[in-house]
Amino acid sequence: MNESLIAEARKLVEDLAAQSARERELFETAYRLGFASGEEVGYRRAHVEMAAEWSQVAARVKALGKEKSPAQVELKRLRREPGGEIYKASLARHGGREYGGAAGAGEQGAA
Repeated sequence: MNESLIAEARKLVEDLAAQSARERELFETAYRLGFASGEEVGYRRAHVEMAAEWSQVAARVKALGKEKSPAQVELKRLRREPGGEIYKASLARHGGREYGGAAGAGEQGAA
């Protein structure tokens, strides 16, 4: 065989091997970058989904905190019902005034 033909074939094989190595390296780099980007997008989406789910839980907990039990409603009614025992005890504690706290502006001016 011709030596130049063999050298040319060897050069082509080496070029193909080098091209294959470059393409493999580029593919691996692109794959890693794509994976990292997808992972970042996935984390962001997961955080958004978790925030939405937790806001629903928080809304339910908040509603439960604001909800009055029948016993609380009855106690409040008894405190405000004139003539009841709790109402009378409250009047006695507050010196005959219906609501506790500082005396009204009219009472301060009279003194």
